Amino acid sequence: SVSKYPAVEIDLAFVADVNVTAGSIEKVLKKAGGEYLTSVKLFDIYEGERIEAGKKSLAYSLLFQTKERTLTAEEINDSVERIKDALEKDLGAVLRS
Repeated sequence: SVSKYPAVEIDLAFVADVNVTAGSIEKVLKKAGGEYLTSVKLFDIYEGERIEAGKKSLAYSLLFQTKERTLTAEEINDSVERIKDALEKDLGAVLRS
């Protein structure tokens, strides 16, 4: 069923070693994102002059939502922090600045 509460979409890009797969990043995103992360979509992979040699940038669109209520900014920020920490710990991927 469709939620009557608004979803929040956030785009985040991570820099990882070229041998890290998009699928492995997606697994960590889903696990660390928690119950409010309802969708993960890869929309860009970039390797080039703006990225360190041996690295690539992977950009994802993350959708947060619950059917019970509107999520707070703090809840979403907490999920994003968990995601960033887990990606760095598990895969050595960092948020692209």
